[in-house]
Amino acid sequence: MTPRTKKNPNKKVKQVRLPSKPSALIRLALSDLRKVEKDKRYKVNMRFWHLPISVRRCNVCLAGAVIAQTLEAFPQQSISPGLLPYSKRSRLRALDCFRQGHCGAAFTWLGLRKGDGKRFGRNICDYSRDSQSFHSDMSRLADDLEREGY
Repeated sequence: MTPRTKKNPNKKVKQVRLPSKPSALIRLALSDLRKVEKDKRYKVNMRFWHLPISVRRCNVCLAGAVIAQTLEAFPQQSISPGLLPYSKRSRLRALDCFRQGHCGAAFTWLGLRKGDGKRFGRNICDYSRDSQSFHSDMSRLADDLEREGY
């Protein structure tokens, strides 16, 4: 029996390194978000990290999509960054800042200079208002960061 098929809400998340480069981290999160958008076990709600709402459904935000997909948490697990090692927690918190356009704060979480990140700050469309615009805004942010070496 593989770990993904056994329902174990106490299972630890997968030990994987999340990207420290902002553009790569955002791209990973967007990829994971697309996966949860297609998975009936998940409901995207940017107000919750990774929070089960029933036996068969779990709320996830952008960072929660990474918890669900890359870190392979089960939908029955309630997980927030505070429960994870700092290396994962800081990257998930950075994603939460990026999705709100707070790039200076995101850079701080990633151990980068806040001032360098502030110049990338912008309005990001709220996911609940228009998910396609959210994806576009976040992709554009990742492109801009990558163009500048981040």
